[in-house]
Amino acid sequence: MKDQVRRLFDDDGELIVLGTVEGDTPFVRYMIGHADDDLNVYFATYRGTRKVSQLEANPKVCFVVGGDPTDWRKPYARFFGTCERVDDLEMKKKLWRPLYANFFSGPEDENFTLFVIRPEKVEFMLPAENRVEIIEF
Repeated sequence: MKDQVRRLFDDDGELIVLGTVEGDTPFVRYMIGHADDDLNVYFATYRGTRKVSQLEANPKVCFVVGGDPTDWRKPYARFFGTCERVDDLEMKKKLWRPLYANFFSGPEDENFTLFVIRPEKVEFMLPAENRVEIIEF
């Protein structure tokens, strides 16, 4: 099942809709997520964003990946997990993508902030089969 969920992510990254909470107010935004084989999902952001302060205050997140607005039968996944900042420069270099050059000077840029979401549960939605598969970590 993990392999099917992993295939929802392109090697260059995949659009995810990331949800955080500030106080009692939920926030969602588009991000580019990169999954490893264990379904840890990495994303980059600017250090001074609201999402960084939200994640520092409450690292619990939920996000959705996959699906297709033109074909309701396509699978998608809902991830629940805990987010943490990644300060390791080698990991930042490994996950650097050309897209990021539009926002940052390089992986060493002090504003380039990398996070990893460690999943606790994934709901793999299979709309064409009208079923949900649960992966617990």
